[in-house]
Amino acid sequence: MLRTAFAFMVFEEIFAITSGGPGDTTWVASWYTYQHAFSYLEIGVGAAAAYIMTLVVALVTTIYILVIYRRVEYA
Repeated sequence: MLRTAFAFMVFEEIFAITSGGPGDTTWVASWYTYQHAFSYLEIGVGAAAAYIMTLVVALVTTIYILVIYRRVEYA
């Protein structure tokens, strides 16, 4: 569950090594959020993208918990 959440938050490696790569080839959701909020100065778009990314992570985590931790009862 934590690895799934951390996969959505990968940012430092991309920023430090490639700064987004040549063009937009190193595109992830957190880079999109950063780029719109601070590079293009579209704070509202960056905040909305961060909010949607949070909802997606919460949804994936909830589904993961429901699938992994369901109870199996034998008759």
